[in-house]
Amino acid sequence: MSVVTIQIGQYGNQIGHEFFSTLAKELFCESENCNDNKNKDTENKTAQNIKLNQNRILKDSFEEDGLDIFFQNSAKNRNSYVARCVLIDTEAKVVDRVLSSSLSSISVSSDMLNKTWSYNKKFKISHKYGSGNNWAQGFYSFGAKVVDSLDELIRHQVEKCDRLGGFLSMMSLAGGTGSGLGSYLIRHLREYYDKSAIISQVIWPYRSGEIAVQSYNSILSLAHIYEAVDSIVAFSNDGMQKTCQLQLGLTKVSLSDINRLISMNLVHAFLPSFTDGLIGSYDCLGDYINHLTPHPDLKMTSLMTSPMVSDLIRPFTVYSWASTLKELGRLYNLQATPGNQFDPEWQLKYDGTLNNSKAFAHILINRGFECSLSNNHNTNSHNKYNSKRNNNNNKVAVKNEFLKLKSSYPIYQPNGFLFKHHQRPIFNQHMSSLLAYNDVNQMYIVDEALEKTCKLFENRTYVHQYERHGCAVDDFVDSILMVQQLLSNYARL
Repeated sequence: MSVVTIQIGQYGNQIGHEFFSTLAKELFCESENCNDNKNKDTENKTAQNIKLNQNRILKDSFEEDGLDIFFQNSAKNRNSYVARCVLIDTEAKVVDRVLSSSLSSISVSSDMLNKTWSYNKKFKISHKYGSGNNWAQGFYSFGAKVVDSLDELIRHQVEKCDRLGGFLSMMSLAGGTGSGLGSYLIRHLREYYDKSAIISQVIWPYRSGEIAVQSYNSILSLAHIYEAVDSIVAFSNDGMQKTCQLQLGLTKVSLSDINRLISMNLVHAFLPSFTDGLIGSYDCLGDYINHLTPHPDLKMTSLMTSPMVSDLIRPFTVYSWASTLKELGRLYNLQATPGNQFDPEWQLKYDGTLNNSKAFAHILINRGFECSLSNNHNTNSHNKYNSKRNNNNNKVAVKNEFLKLKSSYPIYQPNGFLFKHHQRPIFNQHMSSLLAYNDVNQMYIVDEALEKTCKLFENRTYVHQYERHGCAVDDFVDSILMVQQLLSNYARL
């Protein structure tokens, strides 16, 4: 099930490049944790050979499935892969910069063959001038100009897929090109591919952003794409920055750091993973949509990953599933209480009990050896003298805490919690967990943006800048009403 990615605007192209780079690093490189030979002194040779063969088969299937989803083989070189992607921006410099930096070479396996990935330079759309952070200019002025070119490029990408799994768009809610042009193109895409899955990954701007009309752009974008997509994967710049500071220990957080963190979450969510007893064909977008957003009125989701440790301390980190899942619960509680995101002592207040606010669905994905929550083994070779009994008791306790999330689901959603796993480790860590969630706690960002929009709109502040590009007052009114309905839908959970 192949996925065609659409990168729109400056943010979309930057995060898209980081996303494909992270994918390539995981799929091309032989993770040092895939062939875990550190316990040779405790295993007999026959058992070790069996384990190595199993790991090799596991690694090959993981790479094959992952590459087929997001890449296609180059016709010129079997070790070269081309991203299934279309790049769009109204300013050529961002697209050109991404194209020039996309070629990456990574040495893999014992024969030291070089595998590379790149974009196809033919699959780009760009102009000389930007949208000036004006949603209306991107939507009304540029939308009609590029839609025919987009149709042609998308058709070529779809024809190269053996089986189309859907579309993954990446865009910002606050700018002009990403928000305005992105909204237009996603709505158009839905008209032509009405049966295909569409997931839009978006970023909320900083609460104290530099763009005076960012709340306008955000609400107009959200209202226009909400009905067209099957699911929205939303992140906030404030939340990602706080995670970089508290979890990674970064004192100065750059946009590159935030993009890298977001891309790690996306890679963790969309690389192959399976439920118990259902290993087979993998549909990354379809599985995500079918479980998290089957209800047409509840499409807002987000992601978080644990453990998040800096590169400096990773070699000295002791891994266990109990601590990994407990840290994931800590992060989930952080986003559940907006005030905690700006509280430097929030970690001291976590008692191991998950926030049980209203939710529609959760997906927990574990990656690494012995990733089943029912397994009794601790995979950390540095921690081999720890009591397995205590580790298992801790793991079961944390598992039961996550299962309590079931009580937060509405009565018509009895099976809202899904557990998935894959034994292939990623991010050069023995184990990692991701929680994908669709809950009411995300609505505080939406509510805050809507409140700012209403205050501006009451006095018609900056509205004339939108009207001159064809955006009527009714567009604002309809978008505000739609987002108010969205908040009401989540309030009724």
